[in-house]
Amino acid sequence: MRRLMFWVGTMLLCLAFAGPAAFAQMDDEFNDDTEILEFESMVGVSGPFLGDLNPIREINGGGRPWVLEEAEGELKANGMLEVEVEGLIIPDTEPGFGFNPAAFFLAAVSCLTFGEDETVVVENVFTQMQDTRMIGDPRNGDAKIRALLDLPDPCFAPLVFVTSPTGSWFAVTGR
Repeated sequence: MRRLMFWVGTMLLCLAFAGPAAFAQMDDEFNDDTEILEFESMVGVSGPFLGDLNPIREINGGGRPWVLEEAEGELKANGMLEVEVEGLIIPDTEPGFGFNPAAFFLAAVSCLTFGEDETVVVENVFTQMQDTRMIGDPRNGDAKIRALLDLPDPCFAPLVFVTSPTGSWFAVTGR
């Protein structure tokens, strides 16, 4: 019995000293590069989301339908955003199209967070032009976006959008 008490006491003593350090390390890791969203699909704007009639989280849809072949990305707790899209274009079903007419894409992260009076508010954070690299001919709709964003804390239920230079969305996380 004494031996059991000795081991229990030793374990409690270890936890008393190591516990706070372990939790502090977990906090540091979360604040640094914990992945809060990873995605392997996005959906192009279409139907009732075109234009400004039905914005998603206060971001208007593009004025024409958009499609894409592939998308992937991740968002980390420290605000690091990486998005890669392939074939993000206005389809050839739209007269005179079948390509991407935008010179470059931006990305936006939309978070639900708390307002000053503890109400839930939407906060949208956009990348800058220098964060985007179009791949090959820009008309093919292939791009990589990489940015370090200043996200609100907390950032609940994040959505990632690929947008026009003026902020209308062409693709959003989902399927």
